[in-house]
Amino acid sequence: MHYSNEKFDTHPPSNCWDTYWKWYNLLNPNANPWEPGRRNLYRGIIKLFGKRDDWTFLDASCGVGESTELLASKALDVDACDSSSVAIEHAKLRLTCAEFTGKVFEAKWEALPAVAPRKYDVILNDALSWIVGVEAFQTSLIGFRRILKPGGLLAFIGATNKQPEPGFGMQLLREAWERLERERFKLVESRFESGLSVSHIVTRELGLDFIDENHLYLITEQGVPRLEFTTIRKPYTWDWPKLVTLFREAGFTKIDCVEIEIGGLNVILNIARTSNESLR
Repeated sequence: MHYSNEKFDTHPPSNCWDTYWKWYNLLNPNANPWEPGRRNLYRGIIKLFGKRDDWTFLDASCGVGESTELLASKALDVDACDSSSVAIEHAKLRLTCAEFTGKVFEAKWEALPAVAPRKYDVILNDALSWIVGVEAFQTSLIGFRRILKPGGLLAFIGATNKQPEPGFGMQLLREAWERLERERFKLVESRFESGLSVSHIVTRELGLDFIDENHLYLITEQGVPRLEFTTIRKPYTWDWPKLVTLFREAGFTKIDCVEIEIGGLNVILNIARTSNESLR
């Protein structure tokens, strides 16, 4: 049996996510970005800014392009990027089929100023809170700020001012671990197609301030079995006071929480703002 071990390092690197995205489309053939409860960040931005037809948007954690397709379907002027080369390959194929006209490119967040094709009014990121380490968080925020237009916005999911207490992330960690009691070992999906069998199993491990998700792919191809696996770490360290400090240090002038109704549910979006002055 062949083993492929790609371990998580710091902020989501391509080698961590490549294995995850490699099998995503095969295992989720009917994934629907319009499904209720999914992509609330993007639905919220469409509701808030969907009529700003002169604004430019960047989906900075596009994955295989589902969220980008959602934005483009509302006629938003949007580009897409991801740090995973495999995700970008899938996104380009998906968005080409959807007659997408924006740019799709591979980039780590701290490197965006060197590779982004233009500056943006709004950047969307639904994976920001998965960054591990203060330095990686700071350099990512600086990368985002430098490609925002004056007065531009960074919209993301994370801790909110509804839980302003320092260390509140540890309470969220305990609650999440309790909710996951029956999902600490789980067969997520299984597919068989044209001589290829893939079963996706997730195991979870509790750390001091994080939960590790171990994604195992049991593969049989043309009768030959192998295992591929990768670990994705989900930290619970970024409480509201830490976020406010990090964003200010990175040059953002304000960070707000906006409550908006989406599909009958109240959803909170975090929006960080740059100054109206030109930024270098």
